Amino acid sequence: MYIYISSPHTLSVISATLAISKHFSPLHNITTNQMADSTQDFKELNRKAWNKEAVPRFELPEFKALSKLSVLKYLTIGSNGQSASLSDKEAYTVDEINKSCVENRSIKAKEEASALGNKVNTDIWCIFDKDDKGTSEEPLEILDFACGPGNVTLALLDSLPLEKSYRITGIDLSDDFVDAYNKRVDFPNVHAEALDILGKEDVLKNRKFDIAVCTMSLHHISDLELLCKRIATHLKKGGWFLAMDFDGHAIFSGKEAVKRGIAHSTLEPEKITNLFEKAGLSQILVERGFRLEYSKEQKLTIAQRKEVNPEEHHPDLGKKKLCIVAGRK
Repeated sequence: MYIYISSPHTLSVISATLAISKHFSPLHNITTNQMADSTQDFKELNRKAWNKEAVPRFELPEFKALSKLSVLKYLTIGSNGQSASLSDKEAYTVDEINKSCVENRSIKAKEEASALGNKVNTDIWCIFDKDDKGTSEEPLEILDFACGPGNVTLALLDSLPLEKSYRITGIDLSDDFVDAYNKRVDFPNVHAEALDILGKEDVLKNRKFDIAVCTMSLHHISDLELLCKRIATHLKKGGWFLAMDFDGHAIFSGKEAVKRGIAHSTLEPEKITNLFEKAGLSQILVERGFRLEYSKEQKLTIAQRKEVNPEEHHPDLGKKKLCIVAGRK
């Protein structure tokens, strides 16, 4: 696992080709109409997959741990310069992560991160800076993109300091997820909306955010370049976009996407970095090569679920390498 800092002139970018069959063409050959069709196909598949029946899945230990791990990574990335945050090992167990982030908010993120040998990057998360003079008059504005039923927002609420002011806005394509989010996340200044950021230009009504996060959702987006540009548009000057996703992942598209009921694209940190830079983001931070690790009992439970539903989404999540990329406007 490692972390590196780059600029448009210092990072060697490796382009990843998205090979698509039947419904999708290779990206470099897609016409405007084909791109529109491709985007719509992805949206429709994702809408069908992420419905109210899928909400209970996010209560599973591995899904909770994935969200909590992303928040710990978001808080600490780049805090130690060239030494990667959480770099003492590659695998983090589901139980370790879930226990390190108690849900009663009695442990603040700085203590949680310290317990794992890290510290919060106050250049990104200024509300942890003791010298920061921010008050409730200027709350930290946070966007939780593809918020789902609220796991990442709940992990943020568990971690952010109680004495500082912030506002979290979740957006998701799924009406069912947004309904679940607003029922589960009952806090002042926190709410979710069903919005398609790849639709109308001003879908967020020119709102600006200090920080935008996107956890395990970039691989569900067909037009990532447009998404990154839209997110960047809604960042304040000096604001950060942080995304955690797979570090390499098999494509589910065409017949396979229809079979599985979900659309995926392959991502690597180099590709995400390239997209961030095209969107005008700089001071890129990348960490890669880490993953969640299941206990024997959890592996058995997952195997049993797979027997019941062979097409279950990511039954082998613990085998997947993960990465995080951050960029500043």
